[in-house]
Amino acid sequence: MMKRILVKRLKKSAGPAFHQWFGGCPILTLVFLLGLGCVSLSYASNYYVAKNGQDTNPGTLDRPFLTISKAAKVAKAGDTVFVRAGTYRERIIPSYSGTSSAYITFQNYGGEQVIVDASGLAQGFILYGVSYVKIKGFAIKNSKRSCIHIHDHKDVPDRGSDHIIIEGNTVQNCGIDGYNGIYIGGRNNLVSDNDVSHNGYSFIGMAPGHGIYVFGDGNSVRNNRVYSNARQGVRMQGNGNVISENRIWQNGEYGIAIWVDAPGSANRTSITKNLINENRRGGIRIWGEGSGGKPDTVYIYSNTISNGSARDALYATGGAKNIKVKNNIVEGNFTNVILGVENSTEGYEEDNNLFYGSGWYVFGTGYYRTYEDYRSRSGQGGQSLNDRDPFLESDFTLNAASPAIDEGTYIGFPFSGLAPDLGAFESNYTNELAAPTPTTTTNHATAKKRGLRK
Repeated sequence: MMKRILVKRLKKSAGPAFHQWFGGCPILTLVFLLGLGCVSLSYASNYYVAKNGQDTNPGTLDRPFLTISKAAKVAKAGDTVFVRAGTYRERIIPSYSGTSSAYITFQNYGGEQVIVDASGLAQGFILYGVSYVKIKGFAIKNSKRSCIHIHDHKDVPDRGSDHIIIEGNTVQNCGIDGYNGIYIGGRNNLVSDNDVSHNGYSFIGMAPGHGIYVFGDGNSVRNNRVYSNARQGVRMQGNGNVISENRIWQNGEYGIAIWVDAPGSANRTSITKNLINENRRGGIRIWGEGSGGKPDTVYIYSNTISNGSARDALYATGGAKNIKVKNNIVEGNFTNVILGVENSTEGYEEDNNLFYGSGWYVFGTGYYRTYEDYRSRSGQGGQSLNDRDPFLESDFTLNAASPAIDEGTYIGFPFSGLAPDLGAFESNYTNELAAPTPTTTTNHATAKKRGLRK
């Protein structure tokens, strides 16, 4: 009873300043008075930005900031910056980091269209020495360098940015000085559900850039639409990166490429469940000719690669090693290589794939016109299918008559039927020639291949 009376008297005498004096924790005020101190509690804030705002405003819904940059200077862990409709010509540099449980979020308000026009500016968003920041729901365009730049740890370690989430944005017409749509340095960043197109076209004679450039370690590029970019759809180096469930098409060179510059490396890369079609030079290209370390341990699992005409479908050269190729569909006409590991074959595994079309098969120093010659010389591909039309629908899913149904091997993804299907998309069909077995959508860690061929 005495505690309540004391707190009430303090509130009455201090007035509105009471909460300010004691950090907004009146329940602990008596503890403070007893000399044990008041633990300050932090509360997340919402800030608002609108075209009718002023940067001298407090950033509330009724009195918003005018620029996203102003909000980026004040937003701290747990805060969200909501941006109202309009075009904002800015280069946005967040000042603070969030935490693993309290991201700083920048996003459009209520689905409104927000354009960050970086015309004449180096970037749209640059994450430099900050971590745990999310950028969501913007259209970002026209930057001289990358529209979104997540800085790396290469030059000064504490300038790298980690645990950044780039989600649901449109990134277009960026990198006109020869850079990229999105640059992912740093570590453990996620780039998902973005539309990335028409980036990297140089207008000043510099080498063109890429749609997404992955440079750091432990990053994930997932479920993006990457198309019509100047060079590679996704170019990467770094360790432990995952490129998964993207649609990558009509880029100027390859859909996905690995090239390593010194002093970097590219180990334990996963390229899984991507649809890679109609890129000008081909599907997946792994170079070991860069000045950095040789690409080592690349998992190429459950992708669909399709080209009416291109140079290479799936090709590793220059000493890249431990290349694993399983459960893919590769179809099309390739003037050079439909499947190959050139020179170094250390740790190479290829099986349970379907190849349909033209091109050389390469193993070590041998070039083979037919898959059967390659198979007999390499000892690979005992369960792969060759010269079998995969019967793909217009959206690249499997027709019920596809020979790719139930022809995969278990590699960790859930599947329906007797075994995984080949390619990027799992169907609900099953192999009618197989012995009756209940259809399930659960993981089958112990499922065995039936070995049937149509």
